[in-house]
Amino acid sequence: MTAEIAIMNKSAVALAADSKVTIGSVLGGKTFDTVDKVFMLSKIHPAGLMVFGNAEFMRYPWETIVKIYRSQNGARSYKSIHLWGNDFVSYLSRFGEIDANEREQNVFSVISSAPADLRRKVWAIRRQIPNPTESNLRIREHTESLINNLDQTAFFNSAYMKRFKATYGSIIDGIIKEDLGFVNDNTLNSLAMDYIYKLISLSSFSSFSSGIVIAGFGDDDIFPSLVYYETDGYLGIKNKIKLVTEATVTRDNASCIVPFAQHEMVERFMDGIDPEYAAFLRARVLKSMTENCIGVLDKYGAEEHKTSSKVRESIRIAVEKSLSSHDDECERFQRRRYSSPIVSMVSLLPKDELPNLAESLVALTSLKRHVSHDEETVGGPIDVALISKNDSFIWIKRKHYFRAELNPHFGAKLKRDIEHGGENANVKSNRSRPLGGKEAPKGG
Repeated sequence: MTAEIAIMNKSAVALAADSKVTIGSVLGGKTFDTVDKVFMLSKIHPAGLMVFGNAEFMRYPWETIVKIYRSQNGARSYKSIHLWGNDFVSYLSRFGEIDANEREQNVFSVISSAPADLRRKVWAIRRQIPNPTESNLRIREHTESLINNLDQTAFFNSAYMKRFKATYGSIIDGIIKEDLGFVNDNTLNSLAMDYIYKLISLSSFSSFSSGIVIAGFGDDDIFPSLVYYETDGYLGIKNKIKLVTEATVTRDNASCIVPFAQHEMVERFMDGIDPEYAAFLRARVLKSMTENCIGVLDKYGAEEHKTSSKVRESIRIAVEKSLSSHDDECERFQRRRYSSPIVSMVSLLPKDELPNLAESLVALTSLKRHVSHDEETVGGPIDVALISKNDSFIWIKRKHYFRAELNPHFGAKLKRDIEHGGENANVKSNRSRPLGGKEAPKGG
C-alpha cells in the first residue's frame, strides 16, 4: 500500500507520495523504501503522474511504462488533462506483447486476490466464533455484504461474461476449492463464486488493482485538474480500466485536497474524526435508538403491537429517518467547523507552500503507521513535486539511487532531452490535433 495526495489551488498542483512497497510471496513478505511513485509525464509540459497499488501492469513496471510513454510522446501536448488521461489509457491498450497466456495469468492473479482476502476473514471469524454453524452463518453474511457493497454498474456485458466464463470458469472453480474448500459449506462456495464473477463484470476492482493519477495543466487549461483511473489489467481480451474521478479547480471551486490509497489520516485532519470511528458511532447510535424504542414498545405498548413485525419495522424506518436528519446536521457542522476552513486556506496559499502541506499529510500517515500496531505499509522518503502553468513540473524533494556527482552524464542527457523534446522532437504540439493523430480541418 501507499499514501499519496494531490493538493490544488488556482496557481499549481502539488503531488506527494511515500516510497514504501511490500512484495509478498507464499513464504512471507519484504518491504522496501526506495520505490518511485511520482513521475513527470512530460519533460516539457506541466503534467505529472502518480501510481499506487499494484506496482506493475501485466507484469510490466509502471515506471518503465511511464518513461517509455514520456520518451515516445516527446513534445506533444493536449488541450486538457482529461485528454492527457485519454491518451495514456489509449497507449496502455497498445503497450507490450500481451498474449493469451499473459492474460490468463493476470486473470488468475486478480481472481486469487478475492478468495484469499475472504479466507483471511474466515479464519478471523472462526477465531472469534468457534462454533462451525454460527461462524459459517457470519461468514455468509460477510460475503453477502461484500457483494452488496460492489459498484453495481456493469462494466462487461452479459455476452462478454459468457465468453469469459467459458474460457476461465475452470480456473475460478479450482481457486475457490483450493482457498475455501476447507470451510465445507456449499452455500458459501456459491456466494464466493457469485462474488468473483460480479467483481469481474461490475465496475469494481480487486485488491490486485493499480491506481493512476494524472494531474497538471493542458494547453487550454488556466487552472489545474486531475483524473484518477483504476485498472485490473486484461481480464480476457479487454483491459479493465475505469475513470474513477476527476477534480478541477475553477474560480468558484478554488482549491481541493485529494488523498489516494491509505487516506484515513488525511480524513482525520480534514474532518476532525477518524472515518472508521465515525461509522462505528453511527452504527452504534442506530442500534441503541432502535433497541430503546422497541424496549419501550415491549414495556408500554398495546399487546397487539408488541408482536407485530410491521410495527417493529416501522420503528426501524422511523429511527433511520431521524438519524439521517441527524447525520445531515453533523455533516454541515463538520464542513463548517473543520473541512471548509482548511480548503479555504489552501486556496490562498502561495504555490511554494503547497508542497509543504502535501508532504506533511503523507508524513502524518507514515508516522501513524510507524507508532501503531498496524502493518507499516507507508514509509520511506517522500517524493514531492509541484506543477504550475509556467514552470511545468518541478521536483521539490526527490530521492536518487545514485550520487549526482558521480554521474555527470545523467544531467547532460536530461538537458538534451528537454532541449530536443525527447525522441519525437519533430512533434511540437497537439493543440489542433485529435487523439487519432490527423490534423483538424482548417478555417473552422
